[in-house]
Amino acid sequence: MRKRILALTIILSILIGFIFSFYYYEIKFFLNEIIFPDEYRKESEKIFHNILSNIEEVRGLKPPNDSRIEIVTLDWVKENWGKKQVEISLKEIEIKEEIYKALFIIPENASLKETTIKQSGYILAATSGGVIYIVREYFNPYDFEKAYEILSHELTHVIQGKYFKTPFLKTHDETQAWSALIEGDAGLTSKKFIEKMKEKKIGLSLLFLENYKNNALDEILFFPYKYGENFVLFLYNLGGWNKVNQAYENIPKSTEQILHPEKYLIHEEPIKVNGILLNISDWSLAKTDTYGEYFLRIMLSNWIDENLSEKAAEGWGGDNFTFYIKENVSNYIFFWKIVWDKEEDALEFYNCFREMMDKTNSSMIIKDVWKNKNRFLSIKILKNEILLIGSNNEGFFKEILKI
Repeated sequence: MRKRILALTIILSILIGFIFSFYYYEIKFFLNEIIFPDEYRKESEKIFHNILSNIEEVRGLKPPNDSRIEIVTLDWVKENWGKKQVEISLKEIEIKEEIYKALFIIPENASLKETTIKQSGYILAATSGGVIYIVREYFNPYDFEKAYEILSHELTHVIQGKYFKTPFLKTHDETQAWSALIEGDAGLTSKKFIEKMKEKKIGLSLLFLENYKNNALDEILFFPYKYGENFVLFLYNLGGWNKVNQAYENIPKSTEQILHPEKYLIHEEPIKVNGILLNISDWSLAKTDTYGEYFLRIMLSNWIDENLSEKAAEGWGGDNFTFYIKENVSNYIFFWKIVWDKEEDALEFYNCFREMMDKTNSSMIIKDVWKNKNRFLSIKILKNEILLIGSNNEGFFKEILKI
């Protein structure tokens, strides 16, 4: 009997030891975060100062001496970077919601305000000036490699703020391209830093969680993180960090250049496309923008095959999206003019867009004109140009189209 008890005791001890060793970082994280919060801060500060002392050796640029970290909670993030930002940008969000619904990117019952707040909950860490904010629920200083990756990523953003000027960005496409550069730089730097630390045997901007949902809005949000690092790595392989630094003087102008870095090298810039003017007194211009290749890809792939969508968007040359409202956002008309590299590219997009519209369960009124509930949408093709017109004002829409 004693032998049996002894054997069970040994087995239980081994099992407990195994569980403890396997979940060591999680257990230590829980104890120090919940029971000993000062230890959590101390460990976080220790890692940060280690990175502060060593990152110049990797990136070749010295971080500001006054850089520091602040620890915040997920609730604080949702309140300050979610709800408050929605309040500040409410009109812009309302316009964007109408556009996304008109282009079948989000369903009719979706709320872009709620989605924006929800997406703020993806944030692992962020920088503002020389301060790095880390989210307590996501940052585990005892998971050393991940902790070093997060903080070196964010410290790179602080360095960027010291050495490089943020350009004036006018369009969605330009903003996405710039974000891809800075996030790609930070992503590559963090990987190079981890490699260097391993050699030494040392045991928003925003950084987001990677377990986002595969929907159109998240795909647009995560573009800089998914494609920026490959773009920066392409430059790094050509000429090291000097080549990357030069990109801040000659910034990528479009998502097309991020997706196809060779186009950046040969300076293939977006074609300037003039918007369509609507000189009618009771209609006012609410938004003009350029959405770019990646946005077109996501719009199509929300409904049709991803590979077809990618190929259909590749011939993009430039675009102008002009959005007018009458009295309020719920009464709109838009004109989206897209110029393609070749006539075949325009035709390829035209065919894919028509396939997309079939999948949206819209009813075709006449050829290339659709109705979906109270929304109307048309497409015209002329050589290498596409014109999309959309509205929820049936009378004015038909007047514009002369139908």
